[in-house]
Amino acid sequence: MRLVSGPQGSRVVPDGRPVLLLCSDRYLGLAEHQRVREPAAETALRYGAGAGASRLVSGTMSVHRRLEERWSWP
Repeated sequence: MRLVSGPQGSRVVPDGRPVLLLCSDRYLGLAEHQRVREPAAETALRYGAGAGASRLVSGTMSVHRRLEERWSWP
């Protein structure tokens, strides 16, 4: 296991060497973007950090249903 120092992001420092991390879903750097972080933090405070299980097991949260209704998927 590689030891990564500092926060996860598009650029990390495993084993003391800075690299661009392309093997995760964070390579675009959106998780570090202020317009993503602030609403995510507010949502986590209100709803918690996760559903705990898949929707098939724990049910669909109302916030997910509202999001699906707001966006039309092809």
